[in-house]
Amino acid sequence: MRARRGSTMRAAGPFVYCLLSAALCTTTLTVQAADDGNEDATDGKPANLKSVTVQTSRDGDFLVDQSTVGGKFPTPARDIPQQVTVVSQDLITTQADISLYRALDNVPGIVITPSADTATGNNSNLRGFPARTDIYLDGIRDRGQYFRDTFALASVEVLEGAASLLFGHGSTGGIINQVTKKPQLQPIAAVSASIGTDRYRRGLVDIGAPLDQDTAFRVLLMDQDIDGTRPNVNTRSYGVSPSIAFGLGSPTQIGLSWLTQHNNDHIDYGFPMFQFKNEPILKPLQAPFGRTYQYTNAVVRTDVNIFNISLSHTFSPDAVFRSNTQYGIYNVHQNTAPLNTVFEALDANGNYQPVQPSSILAPPATPLDELAIAPQQKQRDGRDSSLFNQTDLLFKFATGPMRHELIVGGGFGRDEYHQLFFNNYNFNLNNGASLGANLAGVINLGSTNTQPFPSGAHVYQVPRCSMRTNFARALPIPTVRDQQSVHALWQRARLHAVRHDRRVHCREVGPATQRRECAQP
Repeated sequence: MRARRGSTMRAAGPFVYCLLSAALCTTTLTVQAADDGNEDATDGKPANLKSVTVQTSRDGDFLVDQSTVGGKFPTPARDIPQQVTVVSQDLITTQADISLYRALDNVPGIVITPSADTATGNNSNLRGFPARTDIYLDGIRDRGQYFRDTFALASVEVLEGAASLLFGHGSTGGIINQVTKKPQLQPIAAVSASIGTDRYRRGLVDIGAPLDQDTAFRVLLMDQDIDGTRPNVNTRSYGVSPSIAFGLGSPTQIGLSWLTQHNNDHIDYGFPMFQFKNEPILKPLQAPFGRTYQYTNAVVRTDVNIFNISLSHTFSPDAVFRSNTQYGIYNVHQNTAPLNTVFEALDANGNYQPVQPSSILAPPATPLDELAIAPQQKQRDGRDSSLFNQTDLLFKFATGPMRHELIVGGGFGRDEYHQLFFNNYNFNLNNGASLGANLAGVINLGSTNTQPFPSGAHVYQVPRCSMRTNFARALPIPTVRDQQSVHALWQRARLHAVRHDRRVHCREVGPATQRRECAQP
């Protein structure tokens, strides 16, 4: 009987809980109505509430409705049949994005990749494909190897998906387009300064003004000096971008601009990776965080100068001509020393011999001051230059319910790439025999390296390889965009295009194994 009574109570439990909850809810509502002091609620009549008006605007939501990457001309984002993300100037300023890398953090589908020995600067994968050479500046390929600052940018546009139809060879995963700030007919005056930890110092100046009723200028300045969280790590850079525009507000407009940026980066390779005795995998060396092993004058230096001339003429709202010519010079000097993963130990004759980490117990069993490595020096000088012109003619017309945009254009460009590598030898080591190419010195892991790269007597620098590539291309691009608008709620965009790219000439000069000639296919 007890068991049966307990079972009955458990079965009735949910029903009782529902009744209690309903009663409690009714009591709460009644008390609330009485507390409001509304007479209509007590005598059964409906209450007359006061109206509430809410007003707001879309200002400050970082929305950009147009993009230039989906059709060469400013196009509503809704009419671009691919994924387009536009990082606006307001968003860049709000987040204090000082580099292109930081601005791209707002874009899905992009993975930032580290700089390699011969690929310094901004490196990223867009939808899984390398996009280092798919970075553009105002619609023209910005092929240099440098870290791009945002001080001269009005926005960053990212078109994801195959874009070779509009932008030529490459562009498999998409393209990244930097849109620069332009002169305006309204006065501009902005100065900002930022300071922070690790000697973070950055200053920006943005000034501009009209010169007459249709001419204006603009000057942008940037200077920054930032240390790392470890010794001997520093980024020093400055940039200038003056521009002038003629014919603003008139059918014919001409723009002239110059962008120069200088970077001097003292880099840090962190701690070397070793697989010590009885350890299954490679691990970073366990050393004090503030200890650095890089040479004090290890540096990556880049100098960039980009000149641009643009011309546009509006024949009518449905016919627009535009021509853009850009010349860029990119210089890079790299002298760094990635940390080696093999130890060096002196033998009985005073010569350094390589020792594998697998034969040594990991610190602290082996004191750090008993370990030494020979960093592998990487030194090269590179120079990129490119001259490119893109000319387009836009027509808009309609056939019944179909609206069309016809873009006919062509481009011609010439790229030159020079690169010179060096081998460094130090014949002061191993009784005049040296350690080998690019093993110019030995550093002890027990303390911070305070020495520059070895130099002086019996230290030699030998050119190893020189490469040069020249090629030009002609790009006739007829493109048709159809937008069908039969009903206000139904719109469909189609993109049809025909494109032909042709490499005219390229040449690489170096050792016999790397010599290549390629003429017009």
